[in-house]
Amino acid sequence: HYDLAETTATIRVSGPKTVIDELSNSTVTLEADVDGLGVGRHTVSLTASVPASVNVESIYPNEVSIVITAAE
Repeated sequence: HYDLAETTATIRVSGPKTVIDELSNSTVTLEADVDGLGVGRHTVSLTASVPASVNVESIYPNEVSIVITAAE
């Protein structure tokens, strides 16, 4: 089980206007890789997945604090 300190992030992107106009929650995703992390508090980087013609300019915050607890 894990808890995030932040639940929202802002992504700044660039690309063709026609593609940017079509972006949605289903075409842009943020991920925090928690693989291999044990119980405790960790700071992990966020990565964004966007359509091929879109560039990620920035992510804020670019890291999140995650608390992993033992399964009950």
